[in-house]
Amino acid sequence: MNDLQNFVFEEHLVRVVTRDGEPWFVGKDVCAVLSIAKHHQALDSLDEDERGTCNVGTPGGYQEMIVVSQPGVFRLIFRSRKPEAERFKRWVFHEVLPQIHRTGRYAPAEPSAPALREALTLAIDRDAPMGSKAEILRVCRALFGKDAARSLWRHLGLPDVAPDEWTGTGEAVGVMSRILDHRPDGADGRDIRTLIVDALDGDEEARLHLVAFGIRPSDETDGFWLANTGRGVRSVFSETAWADGSWRIVLRRLAGAQSGPRTSFSGHQSRTTWFPARVLDDWCGTRN
Repeated sequence: MNDLQNFVFEEHLVRVVTRDGEPWFVGKDVCAVLSIAKHHQALDSLDEDERGTCNVGTPGGYQEMIVVSQPGVFRLIFRSRKPEAERFKRWVFHEVLPQIHRTGRYAPAEPSAPALREALTLAIDRDAPMGSKAEILRVCRALFGKDAARSLWRHLGLPDVAPDEWTGTGEAVGVMSRILDHRPDGADGRDIRTLIVDALDGDEEARLHLVAFGIRPSDETDGFWLANTGRGVRSVFSETAWADGSWRIVLRRLAGAQSGPRTSFSGHQSRTTWFPARVLDDWCGTRN
Protein backbone atom coordinates (compact mmCIF):
# COMPACT_ATOMS: atom_id res chain seq x y z
CA MET A 1 0.00 0.00 0.00
CA ASN A 2 1.22 3.50 -0.81
CA ASP A 3 1.80 6.06 1.94
CA LEU A 4 -0.65 8.96 1.73
CA GLN A 5 -0.01 12.48 2.99
CA ASN A 6 -2.66 15.19 2.97
CA PHE A 7 -1.79 18.84 2.42
CA VAL A 8 -4.00 21.90 2.23
CA PHE A 9 -3.28 24.65 -0.31
CA GLU A 10 -5.52 27.62 0.40
CA GLU A 11 -8.97 25.99 0.44
CA HIS A 12 -7.94 22.90 -1.57
CA LEU A 13 -6.98 19.43 -0.35
CA VAL A 14 -3.91 18.10 -2.15
CA ARG A 15 -3.14 14.43 -1.60
CA VAL A 16 0.33 13.04 -2.20
CA VAL A 17 1.21 9.35 -2.34
CA THR A 18 4.66 7.79 -2.24
CA ARG A 19 5.38 5.35 -5.04
CA ASP A 20 8.79 3.69 -5.33
CA GLY A 21 10.18 6.29 -2.95
CA GLU A 22 8.93 9.30 -4.93
CA PRO A 23 5.95 11.65 -4.36
CA TRP A 24 3.02 11.50 -6.79
CA PHE A 25 0.21 14.04 -6.59
CA VAL A 26 -3.47 13.17 -7.03
CA GLY A 27 -4.17 14.66 -10.45
CA LYS A 28 -7.71 15.80 -9.71
CA ASP A 29 -6.45 17.78 -6.71
CA VAL A 30 -3.75 19.54 -8.76
CA CYS A 31 -6.26 20.47 -11.47
CA ALA A 32 -8.68 21.85 -8.87
CA VAL A 33 -5.95 24.14 -7.51
CA LEU A 34 -5.14 25.38 -11.03
CA SER A 35 -8.85 25.89 -11.87
CA ILE A 36 -8.67 23.31 -14.67
CA ALA A 37 -12.32 22.29 -15.13
CA LYS A 38 -11.70 19.47 -17.65
CA HIS A 39 -9.20 17.63 -15.50
CA HIS A 40 -9.52 14.32 -17.38
CA GLN A 41 -8.51 16.05 -20.63
CA ALA A 42 -5.58 17.83 -18.97
CA LEU A 43 -4.31 14.65 -17.31
CA ASP A 44 -4.71 12.60 -20.49
CA SER A 45 -2.44 15.09 -22.30
CA LEU A 46 0.50 14.22 -20.02
CA ASP A 47 3.08 11.67 -21.12
CA GLU A 48 2.66 8.10 -19.91
CA ASP A 49 5.60 8.35 -17.50
CA GLU A 50 4.13 11.52 -15.97
CA ARG A 51 0.86 9.93 -14.84
CA GLY A 52 -0.32 6.66 -13.40
CA THR A 53 -3.00 5.22 -11.16
CA CYS A 54 -3.04 4.51 -7.46
CA ASN A 55 -5.54 3.34 -4.83
CA VAL A 56 -6.22 6.36 -2.63
CA GLY A 57 -8.13 6.25 0.64
CA THR A 58 -11.34 8.33 0.65
CA PRO A 59 -14.32 8.59 3.07
CA GLY A 60 -16.08 6.03 0.88
CA GLY A 61 -13.17 3.61 0.83
CA TYR A 62 -10.20 3.13 -1.46
CA GLN A 63 -10.62 4.40 -5.00
CA GLU A 64 -8.35 4.15 -8.02
CA MET A 65 -7.26 7.67 -8.99
CA ILE A 66 -4.92 9.22 -11.50
CA VAL A 67 -1.71 10.43 -9.88
CA VAL A 68 0.90 12.74 -11.40
CA SER A 69 4.68 12.70 -10.98
CA GLN A 70 6.72 15.80 -10.13
CA PRO A 71 7.55 16.47 -13.83
CA GLY A 72 3.83 16.10 -14.60
CA VAL A 73 2.96 18.66 -11.92
CA PHE A 74 5.64 20.99 -13.38
CA ARG A 75 4.04 20.67 -16.82
CA LEU A 76 0.54 21.49 -15.52
CA ILE A 77 1.84 24.48 -13.57
CA PHE A 78 3.84 25.96 -16.44
CA ARG A 79 0.91 25.58 -18.83
CA SER A 80 -1.26 27.75 -16.61
CA ARG A 81 -1.36 31.56 -16.74
CA LYS A 82 -3.61 31.85 -13.70
CA PRO A 83 -2.20 33.68 -10.67
CA GLU A 84 -2.82 30.65 -8.46
CA ALA A 85 -0.30 28.69 -10.55
CA GLU A 86 2.55 30.88 -9.29
CA ARG A 87 1.38 30.53 -5.69
CA PHE A 88 0.93 26.77 -6.06
CA LYS A 89 4.41 26.40 -7.56
CA ARG A 90 6.00 28.19 -4.61
CA TRP A 91 3.92 26.17 -2.14
CA VAL A 92 4.96 22.85 -3.70
CA PHE A 93 8.65 23.74 -3.79
CA HIS A 94 8.89 25.58 -0.47
CA GLU A 95 6.47 23.63 1.72
CA VAL A 96 5.32 20.27 0.35
CA LEU A 97 8.57 18.79 -0.91
CA PRO A 98 10.65 20.02 2.08
CA GLN A 99 8.06 18.59 4.47
CA ILE A 100 8.12 15.24 2.70
CA HIS A 101 11.91 15.28 3.01
CA ARG A 102 11.69 16.13 6.74
CA THR A 103 9.23 13.32 7.53
CA GLY A 104 11.52 10.75 6.01
CA ARG A 105 8.80 9.40 3.76
CA TYR A 106 10.50 10.74 0.67
CA ALA A 107 14.28 10.80 0.71
CA PRO A 108 15.71 9.97 -2.71
CA ALA A 109 19.42 10.00 -3.34
CA GLU A 110 20.85 13.24 -4.65
CA PRO A 111 20.34 13.00 -8.42
CA SER A 112 23.18 13.27 -10.85
CA ALA A 113 23.07 16.13 -13.35
CA PRO A 114 22.10 13.81 -16.28
CA ALA A 115 19.31 12.19 -14.22
CA LEU A 116 18.00 15.55 -13.10
CA ARG A 117 18.14 16.92 -16.62
CA GLU A 118 16.15 13.94 -17.92
CA ALA A 119 13.49 14.31 -15.22
CA LEU A 120 13.00 18.06 -15.52
CA THR A 121 13.00 18.18 -19.32
CA LEU A 122 9.89 16.00 -19.26
CA ALA A 123 8.13 19.15 -18.07
CA ILE A 124 9.54 21.58 -20.62
CA ASP A 125 10.32 21.47 -24.32
CA ARG A 126 13.38 23.08 -25.95
CA ASP A 127 10.95 25.16 -28.03
CA ALA A 128 8.96 26.37 -25.00
CA PRO A 129 8.80 30.13 -24.24
CA MET A 130 11.95 31.43 -22.60
CA GLY A 131 9.99 32.52 -19.54
CA SER A 132 9.06 28.90 -18.81
CA LYS A 133 12.66 27.79 -19.22
CA ALA A 134 13.88 30.46 -16.83
CA GLU A 135 11.26 29.52 -14.23
CA ILE A 136 12.18 25.84 -14.22
CA LEU A 137 15.88 26.74 -14.01
CA ARG A 138 15.13 28.78 -10.88
CA VAL A 139 13.37 25.76 -9.38
CA CYS A 140 16.19 23.43 -10.39
CA ARG A 141 18.83 25.64 -8.79
CA ALA A 142 16.82 26.04 -5.58
CA LEU A 143 16.34 22.28 -5.19
CA PHE A 144 19.57 20.82 -6.56
CA GLY A 145 22.20 23.54 -6.83
CA LYS A 146 24.16 25.45 -9.45
CA ASP A 147 25.84 22.54 -11.20
CA ALA A 148 22.57 20.74 -11.97
CA ALA A 149 20.92 23.94 -13.17
CA ARG A 150 23.91 24.82 -15.35
CA SER A 151 23.71 21.37 -16.95
CA LEU A 152 20.00 21.82 -17.60
CA TRP A 153 20.68 25.30 -19.04
CA ARG A 154 22.93 23.82 -21.74
CA HIS A 155 20.50 21.01 -22.50
CA LEU A 156 17.65 23.47 -23.10
CA GLY A 157 19.68 25.23 -25.78
CA LEU A 158 20.10 28.51 -23.92
CA PRO A 159 22.92 30.91 -24.91
CA ASP A 160 26.35 30.39 -23.39
CA VAL A 161 27.30 32.76 -20.59
CA ALA A 162 30.20 33.06 -18.19
CA PRO A 163 29.82 30.66 -15.22
CA ASP A 164 29.65 33.47 -12.68
CA GLU A 165 27.01 35.34 -14.68
CA TRP A 166 24.48 32.67 -15.61
CA THR A 167 22.14 33.10 -12.62
CA GLY A 168 21.66 36.84 -13.03
CA THR A 169 21.36 36.57 -16.79
CA GLY A 170 18.87 33.72 -16.49
CA GLU A 171 16.66 35.69 -14.15
CA ALA A 172 16.79 38.73 -16.44
CA VAL A 173 15.81 36.53 -19.38
CA GLY A 174 12.82 35.25 -17.44
CA VAL A 175 11.70 38.76 -16.49
CA MET A 176 11.97 40.11 -20.05
CA SER A 177 10.27 37.03 -21.47
CA ARG A 178 7.38 37.42 -19.07
CA ILE A 179 6.83 40.93 -20.43
CA LEU A 180 7.22 39.95 -24.09
CA ASP A 181 4.85 36.97 -23.74
CA HIS A 182 2.09 39.07 -22.15
CA ARG A 183 -1.06 39.59 -24.26
CA PRO A 184 -2.78 42.91 -23.41
CA ASP A 185 -6.56 43.10 -23.52
CA GLY A 186 -7.95 44.42 -26.80
CA ALA A 187 -4.77 43.75 -28.82
CA ASP A 188 -6.35 41.05 -31.02
CA GLY A 189 -4.46 38.31 -29.24
CA ARG A 190 -1.03 39.77 -30.05
CA ASP A 191 1.63 39.57 -27.39
CA ILE A 192 3.99 42.40 -26.49
CA ARG A 193 6.79 40.99 -28.67
CA THR A 194 4.53 41.02 -31.74
CA LEU A 195 3.19 44.48 -30.93
CA ILE A 196 6.73 45.89 -30.75
CA VAL A 197 7.66 44.35 -34.09
CA ASP A 198 4.44 45.65 -35.68
CA ALA A 199 4.93 49.13 -34.19
CA LEU A 200 8.49 49.34 -35.49
CA ASP A 201 7.05 48.42 -38.91
CA GLY A 202 4.68 51.39 -38.73
CA ASP A 203 1.53 49.91 -37.14
CA GLU A 204 0.05 52.85 -35.22
CA GLU A 205 -2.59 50.75 -33.46
CA ALA A 206 0.14 48.48 -32.09
CA ARG A 207 2.04 51.58 -30.92
CA LEU A 208 -1.03 52.84 -29.03
CA HIS A 209 -1.43 49.49 -27.24
CA LEU A 210 2.23 49.57 -26.23
CA VAL A 211 2.14 53.14 -24.91
CA ALA A 212 -0.92 52.27 -22.83
CA PHE A 213 0.97 49.27 -21.46
CA GLY A 214 4.18 51.20 -20.69
CA ILE A 215 6.39 50.71 -23.75
CA ARG A 216 7.34 53.35 -26.33
CA PRO A 217 9.06 52.01 -29.49
CA SER A 218 11.80 54.15 -31.02
CA ASP A 219 12.39 54.13 -34.76
CA GLU A 220 15.49 56.30 -34.38
CA THR A 221 17.35 54.08 -31.91
CA ASP A 222 16.06 50.67 -33.09
CA GLY A 223 14.75 49.68 -29.71
CA PHE A 224 12.16 50.62 -27.12
CA TRP A 225 11.76 52.39 -23.79
CA LEU A 226 10.12 50.53 -20.93
CA ALA A 227 8.41 52.55 -18.19
CA ASN A 228 9.91 51.93 -14.75
CA THR A 229 6.55 52.63 -13.09
CA GLY A 230 4.03 51.67 -15.79
CA ARG A 231 0.76 50.23 -14.51
CA GLY A 232 0.58 47.67 -17.30
CA VAL A 233 4.12 46.46 -16.68
CA ARG A 234 3.52 46.21 -12.92
CA SER A 235 0.43 44.07 -13.49
CA VAL A 236 2.53 41.45 -15.30
CA PHE A 237 4.52 40.84 -12.12
CA SER A 238 1.69 40.78 -9.58
CA GLU A 239 1.65 37.50 -7.65
CA THR A 240 5.30 36.83 -8.59
CA ALA A 241 8.63 37.08 -6.80
CA TRP A 242 9.22 40.41 -8.60
CA ALA A 243 5.98 42.09 -7.44
CA ASP A 244 8.01 44.41 -5.17
CA GLY A 245 9.44 46.16 -8.22
CA SER A 246 12.71 44.21 -8.31
CA TRP A 247 12.01 43.39 -11.97
CA ARG A 248 13.38 46.85 -12.84
CA ILE A 249 16.76 46.04 -11.29
CA VAL A 250 16.91 42.55 -12.81
CA LEU A 251 16.21 43.85 -16.34
CA ARG A 252 19.25 46.13 -16.21
CA ARG A 253 21.45 43.02 -16.34
CA LEU A 254 20.48 42.42 -19.98
CA ALA A 255 23.21 43.39 -22.43
CA GLY A 256 22.45 46.75 -24.04
CA ALA A 257 20.05 47.99 -21.34
CA GLN A 258 20.49 51.71 -20.60
CA SER A 259 18.81 54.28 -18.38
CA GLY A 260 16.39 56.37 -20.42
CA PRO A 261 14.71 59.76 -20.08
CA ARG A 262 11.45 60.60 -18.37
CA THR A 263 8.74 59.81 -20.92
CA SER A 264 4.95 60.17 -21.24
CA PHE A 265 2.78 57.04 -21.25
CA SER A 266 -1.01 57.47 -21.63
CA GLY A 267 -1.60 60.11 -19.01
CA HIS A 268 1.41 59.63 -16.75
CA GLN A 269 5.15 60.11 -16.92
CA SER A 270 7.84 57.67 -15.86
CA ARG A 271 11.57 57.20 -15.91
CA THR A 272 12.49 54.55 -18.46
CA THR A 273 14.97 51.86 -19.36
CA TRP A 274 15.96 51.47 -23.02
CA PHE A 275 16.45 48.05 -24.64
CA PRO A 276 17.78 47.29 -28.13
CA ALA A 277 15.34 45.61 -30.51
CA ARG A 278 17.62 42.55 -30.66
CA VAL A 279 16.25 41.39 -27.29
CA LEU A 280 13.20 40.26 -29.26
CA ASP A 281 15.34 37.59 -30.95
CA ASP A 282 18.59 37.02 -29.07
CA TRP A 283 17.22 35.77 -25.76
CA CYS A 284 13.50 35.35 -25.74
CA GLY A 285 12.55 33.07 -28.62
CA THR A 286 9.00 32.76 -29.95
CA ARG A 287 5.78 31.38 -28.53
CA ASN A 288 4.60 28.05 -29.87
